[in-house]
Amino acid sequence: MGIIANYKYLSDKNLKELKAFYSEKNETFEETEEQNGDVEILLDLDKMWDALHFVLTGASSSEPIKNNPFSEAVVGVSSIEGVEEFISYTEKSRVKDIVFALDHFDIEKAMENFSMKECRKANIYPDIWNYAYQKKVVLISPTNLIAALRLALDLWKREYQVKNIQDIIKRGTVLYEKLVGFTETFEKIGDSLQAASTAYKNALGQLSQGKGNLIRQADMLTELGITSKKRFSSRIRQEADKGITPVTPARDLFSEPEEQ
Repeated sequence: MGIIANYKYLSDKNLKELKAFYSEKNETFEETEEQNGDVEILLDLDKMWDALHFVLTGASSSEPIKNNPFSEAVVGVSSIEGVEEFISYTEKSRVKDIVFALDHFDIEKAMENFSMKECRKANIYPDIWNYAYQKKVVLISPTNLIAALRLALDLWKREYQVKNIQDIIKRGTVLYEKLVGFTETFEKIGDSLQAASTAYKNALGQLSQGKGNLIRQADMLTELGITSKKRFSSRIRQEADKGITPVTPARDLFSEPEEQ
């Protein structure tokens, strides 16, 4: 028997139940398995977890590195205290950083410097590196360690995608409701603009159209002798001129046409 590592996806509800389960002093892993029996194991690193942590960080997982996404990818962020087995979890808010770090890690380059001798010095689990080094036995090859890393990356990406889907649904609902509210306001603006346009045309008609329009009344005042330095704008004057029906003077109606 040995210490193996497997990874599961837990919903917020599952995680809350797991914490509550251990807060009630239930200390056996078998009871936990029964409690979360329907939760699928997404990744099983077997005994390779400590070696993977060492390749990623240069340190044993017995000394987790706080706020290091590579270390957290293997050993998690927060652990549940008071149990014989090591159980840790990672909140959704940290997943994005872990995925980004793993996705940009150069595992091929790291494996070029991989040494079982260094694993022995760092006391990497399982404690067989000295024997393997002496017998020239390769316990971990670049192939299976790279495969383990890619499996781990796939696991974290799946978790990140689940989180993204939840956020997309939530954000999409907010966006839809905002859009509906905007269209309602937009329609009100259109109605107001239409009303303003109608009022403008009515006011312009009163100002410049018809026999008793205000422009004509003002012109009549100037004909009566008032003087002012101010003049109506050309635009207003044009509108007023549109409403004037040309009148032919009476003398022109009865005058003889000029000889050619």
